[in-house]
Amino acid sequence: MGTYEELYKQVIRRIDDLESGSEFYLRDIITMPPALLGTWLSVDVESGKIPDVERLGFVVSAQKYRKK
Repeated sequence: MGTYEELYKQVIRRIDDLESGSEFYLRDIITMPPALLGTWLSVDVESGKIPDVERLGFVVSAQKYRKK
């Protein structure tokens, strides 16, 4: 494992590789993600830094997302 920044870059690359319309949880992208990565992803999606992803909300106590 690397630093949180390296892990987050890996998350973004994997999201970029998803097909449009794919729904996912962060745990689908990376195994056992640190909570900080979940916070970063949520903030970046809501702020528009990741424009092709929308947050669907909490489902089964985790944030669910969809690639646009």
